[in-house]
Amino acid sequence: MKKIIKILLIFLFIFCFVINTYIVNAESLVQDSLSLDSQAAVLIENESGNILYEKNSTEKLYPASTTKIMTAILAIENCDLDETAIVSQQAVDTVPSGYTNAGLVAGEEFTVEDLLYALMLASANEAANVLAEHISGTVEEFAELMNEKAIELGCENTNFMNANGMHNENHYTTAKDLAIIAQYCFENETFKDIIETVSYTIPATELHPESDRVLTNTDALINENSRYYYEYALGGKTGFTSQAGNCLVCFAEKDGVYLTAVVLNASSSANRFSDARNLLIFGYDNFSNQVLVEKNTSVETIEIPNAKDESNTVELKTGEEISDFIQNDFEENLTYEINLNDNVSAPIYVGSTLGEITYSLNNKTYTIPLVAGNTVYSANNYASYFLAIGLVLLIVSIIIIPKKKRR
Repeated sequence: MKKIIKILLIFLFIFCFVINTYIVNAESLVQDSLSLDSQAAVLIENESGNILYEKNSTEKLYPASTTKIMTAILAIENCDLDETAIVSQQAVDTVPSGYTNAGLVAGEEFTVEDLLYALMLASANEAANVLAEHISGTVEEFAELMNEKAIELGCENTNFMNANGMHNENHYTTAKDLAIIAQYCFENETFKDIIETVSYTIPATELHPESDRVLTNTDALINENSRYYYEYALGGKTGFTSQAGNCLVCFAEKDGVYLTAVVLNASSSANRFSDARNLLIFGYDNFSNQVLVEKNTSVETIEIPNAKDESNTVELKTGEEISDFIQNDFEENLTYEINLNDNVSAPIYVGSTLGEITYSLNNKTYTIPLVAGNTVYSANNYASYFLAIGLVLLIVSIIIIPKKKRR
């Protein structure tokens, strides 16, 4: 019997240990999932622009072919999709061996739409050159247009030297700047349609008659047959050079919430997809649209020096609601600072604005009015009434008495 009890106790100990280990691992799963391999990363909620996660987000790095999101949006904004562009020999010859291409042949004519799909799905470097030459005449002049757009969007650490992201020491950006560009691009429906496409076919041409060109999206997150498939992913743009490492800009949507993730310089293609997927999961699991502060929330009660003794305090309440896309357990990190108007004194009437309150959370501030939650009467309120009555009587006497004398 003792042996059986001993075995049961050992079994119980092992069971408790396993359960405890499972709970600890479950609780730390989010943290473990964000032990990112990528050198830099950022996760942003599109509508609010809130940064949900960042790692070295302002470090200047090479973007490789994620550059092409800027090329794509400029082509969309400056061309009609059915415009025809001709492939130049220069556009083909300036792509070194080893860089991706769609097998475009000098002299071929393509619509801008076909070139955009070659650019974004197959990451065709010569397609980027053709679009750049079609829009600006030369790749160099197109790069100037790219930099002008980057500045316009608010990028602070970006400089483009070409349209495709082929390595150049002076061609760089940051995860944060890329996210800014990506969010802007994602507002364009044509851009969204392209990146969400898994496969696209360019028909054979006279100069390429042997077969159609079937382009496949390089973003594994939207490929149902990939181990990195993520059901809420919408597409994006990959990039790789030996100097830039593995890069990815991608988008996702779940329950009406759109997220943008950027990872730069991952050590492998697998790690960039894993990092991006974990970022998106982290965002949806740990953040949501919430009310930080409700309207008419009581903040503090303060004394009013010149108020009647029986009602000499006023309750300060929030005049508006504050809502945002924020972390689920935000309460302990929420702080506030009150800034009252000068010379707050009685009489004070319920609902009147007495100042402002500024809430702070994750380096973001929200300022709303502070209003009175109750009415506070002045200590000399009766004197005011008597003065008013006396004034009325004086006016009446001035008007009525002279009339009696005239009679």
